[in-house]
Amino acid sequence: MVYLNRHVNCVDPKCNLKPDPLNNRILPKTLEAVRNFKCAKCFITCSICGTKDVGAFSKSYIKHKVDLPYNIRCNECCHPACTNPDCSTCKSCRDIKCNRFSCAKTPIPMHKKWRPKTLEEVQNFKCARCKEQTFDDYNCIGCDKMKDAKAFETEAITVHRKNPDRRKILCLECLEQGRTIRDTKLYFCHLCNRRLGRAKFCISELQNFQRGRLIILQCTECQLSNTMST
Repeated sequence: MVYLNRHVNCVDPKCNLKPDPLNNRILPKTLEAVRNFKCAKCFITCSICGTKDVGAFSKSYIKHKVDLPYNIRCNECCHPACTNPDCSTCKSCRDIKCNRFSCAKTPIPMHKKWRPKTLEEVQNFKCARCKEQTFDDYNCIGCDKMKDAKAFETEAITVHRKNPDRRKILCLECLEQGRTIRDTKLYFCHLCNRRLGRAKFCISELQNFQRGRLIILQCTECQLSNTMST
């Protein structure tokens, strides 16, 4: 139902007030624009995720800010939920200090300086608490990924902390593949069709392969199984 005063928050079916003039910046300039005009509730769209659900926006946006020509954001994009599955931050108000069991508060918009700029940043957002924990992440020189300390050997982390610029580290997954600090490349085993690290091959054969004296490689595990089968 369209009420006479055309105010988005008016719900009086008997309203007979005259409509307030629109802001000049959103006032239709042509007859076609007048025919295709949409009110604030129908026009409002999140500039990040594209949602048009009025319930996804704060009342202040609907009441005041929809008349201004700048990026409009829904509640989720103003303050996204933390994407860390182990995060204990309140899923409702997003306050790291909130410990209410049944919190139903709407998240307070973050300062513009800290808000995600793109949909990808919203989908990968981390709260302040989880961002602090990222300082405990370490870069594996094998897979070149930042991983939690649990992904590395405790001794390797201890040595790395003493001299992070000179002491490089490998995660457990890369060590399992056979990568080494000296050589982080993966080589193809002709028999088992796996890509393995230096430690999984005979050193002399690998050196000959690197010098072009061998065409194919066999990992030590395949060589051992062939020897046992014969």
